[in-house]
Amino acid sequence: MKFDEELKKEKNPAVIRIGNYLKKRAETDSSVKNNLQKENKSLKECWDYVLGEVAKTMYRNGKFGCVAGDDEDLYALAVHYYDEDEIKIEPLPSDMKVEARMDEEKKDEKAVETEPKELPKKEKVKRIKKSIKEPAEGQISLF
Repeated sequence: MKFDEELKKEKNPAVIRIGNYLKKRAETDSSVKNNLQKENKSLKECWDYVLGEVAKTMYRNGKFGCVAGDDEDLYALAVHYYDEDEIKIEPLPSDMKVEARMDEEKKDEKAVETEPKELPKKEKVKRIKKSIKEPAEGQISLF
């Protein structure tokens, strides 16, 4: 299945976001454009690869924890998946719960969760203005 067709059929907002990034990048980068047309690659398999690579960073002391990063990290993994022909995708452990949220740059895209849960409300942080002290006599200011 061609990349564009697969992207149109996709329902997972996180996968759609990665697919849209790859499509936009392909407009300016011919190597990405060519890689998206590879017959042995798929957007679903790309997502599985990204999740597997993220899962590797979550594993600590025999248990899975949580991991945070920015969208660029996920995009880089997706580009890497399409670049390399010999990537092996390892299945995720059956006891692992996956929750994927991407930055809220686009309000029309919703977070994807395997288990819905209420997020804690953020508390407002008071900003304390520090007074600027003049440097001691004879001391050079770096600012």
